[in-house]
Amino acid sequence: MSSHTLSTFSEIDAINLEKGGKYRIEKILTLPVRNINSIIKENFDRPIDLVSIDVEGWNYEIIKSFDFSSTRPFCFCAETITFSENND
Repeated sequence: MSSHTLSTFSEIDAINLEKGGKYRIEKILTLPVRNINSIIKENFDRPIDLVSIDVEGWNYEIIKSFDFSSTRPFCFCAETITFSENND
């Protein structure tokens, strides 16, 4: 996006921001995406204490896919702030 703080994985969010007229999509990147459960399984050999999610528009999708039956972090944190120009 023309404002880097509005970068997102969500095509719908980016299009809606651009439709507002103030911001524009500057470029679209194709990136490989991996499931959080496989990342944890491949990189941690003991239980994890903290998971912090801030994935630019995909936080809910990642939380929904998280396998709590195989990993039970002590603390699970996810960004819940949404963008608003009028501070709503």
